[in-house]
Amino acid sequence: VLVAVGVLCTGGFLLLLLYWLPKWRVKATCTRRTLKDCDVVLLRTTDEFKQWFCAKVRIRFCPGTDPFQSPESMTNKVTNGHASHLPESPSEHIEDHPMNNAAVPLHEVRSFVHHSVTYFWNDLHQAFSSLGGLDEGVSCSTMHSEHSQGLSTEIHDY
Repeated sequence: VLVAVGVLCTGGFLLLLLYWLPKWRVKATCTRRTLKDCDVVLLRTTDEFKQWFCAKVRIRFCPGTDPFQSPESMTNKVTNGHASHLPESPSEHIEDHPMNNAAVPLHEVRSFVHHSVTYFWNDLHQAFSSLGGLDEGVSCSTMHSEHSQGLSTEIHDY
């Protein structure tokens, strides 16, 4: 309420100041909570500039068990290399949804995006972490030798 009154009294200048200084914005508008339950994260770079960034934590609902605990559980949720639609809220989990089964509960997945990298909450480590890509731990020469031959004749004919 005080921030809203301050914005009105300063003609919007306080809003601009809070946009430029995310650390002040978070301290003025948020309350301290555990990392697992937070709605906003305040991040600071570790370089010589020590810049502050603010990111909103989004909650998505994934059918089934925790996909980060057992990677095998995601194989039946991915079709042709594309993930299925993950509902943003439990109200989106409607009866005619193709992923909906009465026996499949929804699992909460918390994430935020910072500098085009998505970080997901990992209950095992009690921290946000990014998921590794397919190219991690694979050399460029291996990628080139395995995938430079083109399609096989069977796949081409198919």
